Amino acid sequence: MKLQTVLTFPLKVLYHLLIDSAYQERIAYGSFGVDGYRVNKSRLWIPIFGGGLVARNSSSIVSAGGDGGGRIKNIGEDDQLAGGGGGALSIGISSQIGNFQVSPFVLVGGEGGGIAQIRHEAVVNKSITKADIHDSNGGGGLMNGAGIRITYRIGRAYGVLIGVQFGLRGVLIGAIRLPRPFIQAIVGFGKFDTVL
Repeated sequence: MKLQTVLTFPLKVLYHLLIDSAYQERIAYGSFGVDGYRVNKSRLWIPIFGGGLVARNSSSIVSAGGDGGGRIKNIGEDDQLAGGGGGALSIGISSQIGNFQVSPFVLVGGEGGGIAQIRHEAVVNKSITKADIHDSNGGGGLMNGAGIRITYRIGRAYGVLIGVQFGLRGVLIGAIRLPRPFIQAIVGFGKFDTVL
């Protein structure tokens, strides 16, 4: 991949998202859901909240968004802790299936976070030593992934968008985190593309 492509991709996405008049539909949305972190070989689902902006030109979709969250889960004498946040640009193709819009997408962005399994008493007493930490990993890096967004519109020219998006995302450059599942409900409001 050429360096020029890497540098111009986010600028092109932002141009289509914010300025390009060919993109008739623009929706601001909020999202909430879960992200499946791996902690000490087990899955820890953490709540995540976020939002973003999505724009559509016929079947082409671009969006920018971010989310984050965290959770502490007690497992016997230990606590599992996981949390993080990040943002990404995405591009996709949308198809009308019945009353729904189905949009596969790919995403690229940045993410930071951390995971750990620590002795519960050390967390409660805030006197954590190296011996109390049974597993940990953290840092930031380049996030990438893919997913599917399924939405339903309420309104004609302007209105409410509701839906769900799910997929896999991970960090492959930086603090490596293998692809993990995510699922989010989305609720938005804005101007629809009346051609669809």
